[in-house]
Amino acid sequence: MTPIVARAAGSSEEEAILLLETPDPRGPVMMPSLAFDLGLDPAPGAVTQEPLGFRVQIGYEEVAVELPDGQGFHVPAGGHWLFTAKARQRVLVAVGYEAGALGSGQVAYALVPL
Repeated sequence: MTPIVARAAGSSEEEAILLLETPDPRGPVMMPSLAFDLGLDPAPGAVTQEPLGFRVQIGYEEVAVELPDGQGFHVPAGGHWLFTAKARQRVLVAVGYEAGALGSGQVAYALVPL
């Protein structure tokens, strides 16, 4: 998981993006399954509104993805990312199907309210 701040396609404002991707060559097979398991439409470029498969929590200098079974994954997040997430009251979760997926379009998105 990598928190980044960038403009999303079709948006004039920056988004707090939480990027999930892997350099593993099996990524194009594994990551669409992960997107589906998280409740996202796994079609490349699809945007799911408020998926039910997880939630995002932000804390002091970190962001966490929390699954319904209680598992959580935490990563450090910088001040600019945290400020953007709080200001927008949401996080754009991006599940990339290959390394560099944001540039290639091989990614599924979810808008997750905070």
